Amino acid sequence: MQQTSDTQTSTVNAPAVISLTRHTIRKWVVTIASVAVLVSGFPLIAVYRELAIFVSVIAIGMALALQKFIACYFAYFVIHHTSVFHVGDRVRIGVVKGDVMHIGIFHFVLKEVGETKGWGRSTPVASFMCLT
Repeated sequence: MQQTSDTQTSTVNAPAVISLTRHTIRKWVVTIASVAVLVSGFPLIAVYRELAIFVSVIAIGMALALQKFIACYFAYFVIHHTSVFHVGDRVRIGVVKGDVMHIGIFHFVLKEVGETKGWGRSTPVASFMCLT
């Protein structure tokens, strides 16, 4: 009976030794591969640094150039989700007073009313004007 228990103990320990060896080998392979990637990647860091600077400059330039379009785009969602005004409402934006005829993504159209010089004409107003 004791031989059976020794046999069972030795079979249980054998796979644990094999998995430990596999783990150790895997750890060394990953370490060597990581070091190889780092060593081979040093010349590429200079290239990627210049690329990162280039992409950042382009992104900043686009953000500055498209600033009003982006503001109009978000103002459109503010107008619709907070129900600031609807088509047919009378609003005053700056010195322009009129009825809202159309609400678009980048602008809305007012039909001017009142004692202004351009009474009755349709005036497009940028959507971001209602946020200021």
